[in-house]
Amino acid sequence: MSPDVHTKGLDLPTSCFHHTKGGRRLLTASAAGLVEEFTKLLDSTPELVTYASFWKRNTCLHHAAATRNLSVLEAAAAVIQRLPKAAGTGIFNRCTASSPDGIVNQINWQGESPLMVACKSGCPRCVGFLLEMGADLLQRGGQENWNPMHFAAAHGRLPVLHLLLGNAAIIQTVSGPRAAVHVLLRNRAWVYR
Repeated sequence: MSPDVHTKGLDLPTSCFHHTKGGRRLLTASAAGLVEEFTKLLDSTPELVTYASFWKRNTCLHHAAATRNLSVLEAAAAVIQRLPKAAGTGIFNRCTASSPDGIVNQINWQGESPLMVACKSGCPRCVGFLLEMGADLLQRGGQENWNPMHFAAAHGRLPVLHLLLGNAAIIQTVSGPRAAVHVLLRNRAWVYR
C-alpha cells in the first residue's frame, strides 16, 4: 500500500490465524481502491470477502466505506450475493456472520458496522448502496451505542442525514435526549468550517 493511501483509522492486519496473505492483500486492495486486484482476489477465493483483520476486525466493507470507494463495495456485493448461506462461519472469518446480511452488518472492534463507517465518512452513494445490500439501519454500535444517523450527525454529514431521513425506519430514533438531532446540534461547530 502506498503511503499516501488513508484508511481513516482502520487497521490493515499484520497477523491472522488463516489465510493471512490473501486476507491482507484483500484489505489492502479495498483500502487503496485497487478494484482490479480486489476483484481478482475474490474471483480466486470468494470466501475472502468475509475476512476480518485479526485485531480490529475490519472487513473489506469497512475499508471501502471509510475510503468512500463505491466500486469496491459493488465488487464485494457481487461476491457476497453468490456465497452460500453459511459462508461467514468458515475459516476465513472468526466472526458470527452467517449470511450475506451478517457480512454486511459485521461490526468491528469499536462496534461499528460498515454502514456506520460510511455515515462517518460522509458518502451518500456508499450509504445508499450498503442499505440496498441489506445493512441494518437501526443497528446500534460504537462507544455511544449510536445508530448510523447519529454517526452522520456527529460528523456533520448533511447529505447522508438527508438520505437517512428519507427512510421511514430511522424516524423512530429521532426523539429523546440522545437523539441524532441533538447530536447534530451539539456538534454544530462543523457549520462554521
